[in-house]
Amino acid sequence: MSFTMIFGKAVSIVRGTVSIVRGTDSRSGWEYLRRIRRSPVFGSIVFFPILSALLTLGEQLSNTFDLIAFHFSTASNQSAPISEICDPSSLQPNFDFPLRLHIFYWSLFSLFLGTVIYTARCPDMFIRYGSKFDYASGETEILRHPAFARRTLEFVDGRLADFGPAVNSFAPKVVDDLRMASRKLSRELDRNNGAIDPIFITEFISAHWSFMNRARRFSRALIQILYYLGIILIGVLVFCTAYDIFMAYFSEE
Repeated sequence: MSFTMIFGKAVSIVRGTVSIVRGTDSRSGWEYLRRIRRSPVFGSIVFFPILSALLTLGEQLSNTFDLIAFHFSTASNQSAPISEICDPSSLQPNFDFPLRLHIFYWSLFSLFLGTVIYTARCPDMFIRYGSKFDYASGETEILRHPAFARRTLEFVDGRLADFGPAVNSFAPKVVDDLRMASRKLSRELDRNNGAIDPIFITEFISAHWSFMNRARRFSRALIQILYYLGIILIGVLVFCTAYDIFMAYFSEE
């Protein structure tokens, strides 16, 4: 492989990374973030409160244990001088947390903070459904009722007004597709007050999903950075642990 090919591939990777961080790449959409959020590594978040309490209260716990030991020592040695029972300088925090525990803490903090922002900013449709096909199968039958379809159109028009200018700055086709699908569905409603043709509903639902998948790009970018940071830190811990086990195994031989 020539230097030109390597350089071109490196530039492509850098550009892709920048677009993901900026939230303009399709790989940074809410659907993609949902898949990351449901990966097994996020099960470790349950340890975050425990580890936080351990690191935060470590000093207080250490002093408490020293004072308890001092109390029982004085109770059993009333005649002994205090200096012989306990050295006052020993009543210092002695909880020595290794660096890896701190790295694990920050990895969980990053995942936890990203999840909090995800829960607060992610559109409800991406929390309830895993893909646009699930969304279509779950909403099509409801949208066949004209009254509900008209309310949905009004709701989507509001979302177009709120998020349309921002999404249009980097994905204009997504905005145009939703506007076209909304107009088609609206004309279908005007022509027919009964059941609506599912074709127009499916097109509208698909366009709405694609549009909202690109909305709130700065929130998406921040969540992705936090998720990647947490996963990378956990990966570093796994690598260091595997390396230690590997070296210990061969050192014994």
